[in-house]
Amino acid sequence: MKFRILRVEILATDGQTYGYEIKFSEGLNIIRGDNSSGKSTFVNSLIYSLGMEEIIGSKGASSLPYALKKEFECGDRIVKVVNSIVYIEVENKNKK
Repeated sequence: MKFRILRVEILATDGQTYGYEIKFSEGLNIIRGDNSSGKSTFVNSLIYSLGMEEIIGSKGASSLPYALKKEFECGDRIVKVVNSIVYIEVENKNKK
């Protein structure tokens, strides 16, 4: 199995949709960034999207990071979360 794309969509109380999409390259992909830049949110979202959250000691949506359930910073303001969705696109050895 190969990861192709991870997409997170967050519906906020301000009526806007926030989120991100990460496309995986062939071979090794390295995730790096400054402290509090979202690396753990990315990894936990990936684990959750695969239904493997029990390997990190959680079950169900409780494994999702705070930023996908409660609120997150956007510039100089705090945005409240209404709902979030995590999508994963994978590819098998037959390229399907």
